[in-house]
Amino acid sequence: MCASSIIVSGVIVGSPLPARAANDAVLAALQKKQTSDQMEGGAVQTRLNVALDELRRAQTLASVGEYADARAMLRKGALEKTRTDLRLVASYLRVQRPTFDQFEGLAVTGGLDAFDNAMRAVQQGVTEVTQRDVDVNAKAAVSALEEVCYLLGKDTTYEKMKQRLEGGEEKSLENAARRDWIAEERAALADARIGAE
Repeated sequence: MCASSIIVSGVIVGSPLPARAANDAVLAALQKKQTSDQMEGGAVQTRLNVALDELRRAQTLASVGEYADARAMLRKGALEKTRTDLRLVASYLRVQRPTFDQFEGLAVTGGLDAFDNAMRAVQQGVTEVTQRDVDVNAKAAVSALEEVCYLLGKDTTYEKMKQRLEGGEEKSLENAARRDWIAEERAALADARIGAE
């Protein structure tokens, strides 16, 4: 039984206070999550941007035939944690993009794998794989990671949810248009005093 329930003729009647308390709890949880995500999301976003720069450098190395160095870049630095970071981004964007893992995340990991496999095949002398294949796969991986960095940079999921729970634009307009009853009553009393004199 909640503290705001009332017993009427042996029946417990709940007041709207638990709903308000529940909204406050949800709002507090969202604020905590927003703070947590800003801290971790900022680090993840920074790592993904650094990974994008490293991937572009690997693309440049691969375009001039430095496959061993390019492949080594895919396995160290920020690119080493890209799969883990993509899982964090997927959980962060779970409200805005519930299919992130299936599309954007898969495009990045698939692009990185295809780029690496193409370079390995050229290194091993597989004749079916050409420099063009390496370049196309590198471009696809860079484009996919650029898309993820863009999505993460423009996300406002938690700000929108917070605004909606607080009443959003409608509530802020309501507060701006709220009548000042005390001031109106004082004015009415002042008018009554003037008329009585």
